[in-house]
Amino acid sequence: MLTWLSDCAGRPHLGFLRLFSYISFRAAMAVVTALLFTWLLAPVLIRWLQKLKFGQYIREEGPAAHHSKAGTPTMGGVLLMSAMTLAGLLWTDSANYFFWIILPGFLAFGFTGFLDDYLKVAKKRNFGLTYLQQFAAHMILGLGVGAALVGLGHAR
Repeated sequence: MLTWLSDCAGRPHLGFLRLFSYISFRAAMAVVTALLFTWLLAPVLIRWLQKLKFGQYIREEGPAAHHSKAGTPTMGGVLLMSAMTLAGLLWTDSANYFFWIILPGFLAFGFTGFLDDYLKVAKKRNFGLTYLQQFAAHMILGLGVGAALVGLGHAR
């Protein structure tokens, strides 16, 4: 989205904005943006999740050393997915159709992780989705994204 700034580079006093047209600069800035977003919001999210009691549940029959992990906030992937999505939306060339194929796939994979964590918290158990449910969802998503990429690659 910020790539429009490179269009302003033709003006004599704004030539430094050509940086925005380089994918290496935009990739580095996307990493910095995601990192800063995560650093700033992680403490807030952790406190909020602890307040909501969205913590990890440990089975009673498990090892005693694992009991110290009880209550560790879960669903941290929401922060990481948000940070990476924001960075991608800010720094990607919006005309790049690969991004618009990958983004929904990325979010769908993240949703399976969210659903797994949510089921753990809602059911107050140590397991959410079964490995077969996760595997099936990931296979379907992967095949869908792959087919879209191959299909669009042949259309060009």
